[in-house]
Amino acid sequence: MWEALYAAWVISEIGISLFTRSRRATPGHQHHDRGSLLILWPVILASISFGTWYGQAHAPDFFSNRSDAARVGIPLLVIGLVIRWVAIFKLGRRFTANVVIQRDQRVETSGLFRFVRHPSYTGLLIIFSGIALNTRSWIGAAIVIVPISLALLYRIYVEEAALSNAFGEEYRSYCRSTKRLIPGVF
Repeated sequence: MWEALYAAWVISEIGISLFTRSRRATPGHQHHDRGSLLILWPVILASISFGTWYGQAHAPDFFSNRSDAARVGIPLLVIGLVIRWVAIFKLGRRFTANVVIQRDQRVETSGLFRFVRHPSYTGLLIIFSGIALNTRSWIGAAIVIVPISLALLYRIYVEEAALSNAFGEEYRSYCRSTKRLIPGVF
């Protein structure tokens, strides 16, 4: 089950990268990515690879067997995938893999966006938490979570700057009333 869900996540992310990226500036689309996509995916790949290797090369610190790790990791993968996909489907054509402001774009404040400004990233962080726990090592988990979280925070900074610039006070007001990733916390 773990492998199937992990594969579903990988395949969905490849699909997102291939089919939702705005390839070039077109009339009414402003690119603001600032290299965040080029930073994010190498960090994700390196962190997961190295964290997983570390967990396999060292004795477990927690979850003495893989099935215990799977009992916690599988629900995290499912919850993260559902949150990420619901957020992406909510945005529809307005969702792009790179940071692009579209002419017909608006500030989304309904659905999951009522609770957090970046629910698709909340979903990703939940997925990465499941992957981190699957290392069964505190150091392996940190190798997965810390660099990816920092890369996501940079990505969020880039997106929020673009959205604030495009939508002004409407977006800043939304920011004051809604947390970034964790409802009521952050």
